[in-house]
Amino acid sequence: MQQEGLSTCYNVRKRFICALLDNDICRSPISIHFIDLFHIVSFDTQIMRNYCELVLYVGRCLSDGLAPGRFYPENSDPFSLHRIAVAHGTIERYLLPVQSFGLIIDYNDLVNDNGEADKLMEYAKKHFPNATEIIEPHMCIHGRIIFARKIRFDHCDENDAGGIVKTMKMSGHVPNKLIQKAAWIRRNSGSETTVRSELRELNKKEDEIWESVFNIY
Repeated sequence: MQQEGLSTCYNVRKRFICALLDNDICRSPISIHFIDLFHIVSFDTQIMRNYCELVLYVGRCLSDGLAPGRFYPENSDPFSLHRIAVAHGTIERYLLPVQSFGLIIDYNDLVNDNGEADKLMEYAKKHFPNATEIIEPHMCIHGRIIFARKIRFDHCDENDAGGIVKTMKMSGHVPNKLIQKAAWIRRNSGSETTVRSELRELNKKEDEIWESVFNIY
């Protein structure tokens, strides 16, 4: 499980990049090379290690006039720092319920909406003193800021991952992907017996969904 948790980090990022761009790009023959390059340049620049992250969702919000381009958190020049600070302020504004009209959630295997993300964030902070909320802007494009909302667990490694996932599951939260698949089964399966059988098999995969959004660095 621990090794799978490490390998899913790339898959989450690939889906994130596809959310940035027109999906046709992600289906093109050159997409894998573009995604690999984007992955190397944009995500592997952090020196800090020994932490884990639970990806709540990847979303977009209105940019409110912010200039397009990628964000480089490793840069310490005044322009980069100011640009990221403006992006954070803009994102946080659109996370407010009264401003949610400007928020779109693209990658949401774990939560259905921002309200569910808030509840998981509160639960994590209550049970893990090393849990912090991370708003990670990645790119401004087409009038939108693309960002990830995460829960970071500092001083976490492979030995801690299983316990963190287990505790987060005890919150009672059911992953959005599981709910959506269950709804599809109920709509499209035949007899009630078949539905019950398929739902039992689906419920066995809940751990896989949690692990797919949990990354170890």
